[in-house]
Amino acid sequence: MNLYEAIFARKSVRKYQMNPLREEFMQRLHFFLDHLQPLHPEIGVDFLIVDNTQKKTGVKGKFRISAPYYLLLSSELKKGYLENAGYLMQQITLYLTAKGIGNCYQGCLKPDLALRSKMKFDYCLAIAFGESPENVTRESTKAKRLEEKQVVVYKEEAPENICKIVKAARWSPSAYNEQPWRLVVYQNRIHVFCKKGFFKEQILSDMKRIDIGCMLANVTQAAEELWLSTTIVKMENIEEKKFKNNEYILSIFFQHNNY
Repeated sequence: MNLYEAIFARKSVRKYQMNPLREEFMQRLHFFLDHLQPLHPEIGVDFLIVDNTQKKTGVKGKFRISAPYYLLLSSELKKGYLENAGYLMQQITLYLTAKGIGNCYQGCLKPDLALRSKMKFDYCLAIAFGESPENVTRESTKAKRLEEKQVVVYKEEAPENICKIVKAARWSPSAYNEQPWRLVVYQNRIHVFCKKGFFKEQILSDMKRIDIGCMLANVTQAAEELWLSTTIVKMENIEEKKFKNNEYILSIFFQHNNY
């Protein structure tokens, strides 16, 4: 399974075996983390892998899942850092899924002061991961997602490759499965919006920004699979407009790679 296939097979795994993962795999995971492509390269980030195989970790949280490992992401608190965090973490969950390793986002996890002191930046997001006694993948048809017409508007008849990318976007994970993204699709571009007034509490409002980042990771991974290059920009003419129900986030342009 490759990362594109993992988009449709991944699921949140909540039961784990507490045995350690092979050292060879952990080395490969560290290599993958070192070579991740961020959404915003100007934002500093750092990863910390916490070994919980002996259940002596400083990871807490009301809804924390007991897992052998936790991957914590810390980030500079610059504009776009939440989208950047989701973008990076989604790439990691796809990698773990492709390797047969279960994983699950931990939205309410709280590292203690000892763990925070090991981070380069402010704690932002975490995932639990490890081997599971259950299947770590599922049939794509079993994923519960909003109908396409609820989240996508086609302004032009889109080619097959763009339709595949839209499907990958729709299959993205989101907090409480709320799927806050709204996509306006043309032949060679997608304008990304986020539904307004989705959450009242700030922590939940932040989650939708992370969700958007996860969705963008699926989009770029699908584009890579289909040999399309992507350019992500903010369009001033759209950003200046006021929308009643949605907030403009950014636009993605696609171009065929010629090899």
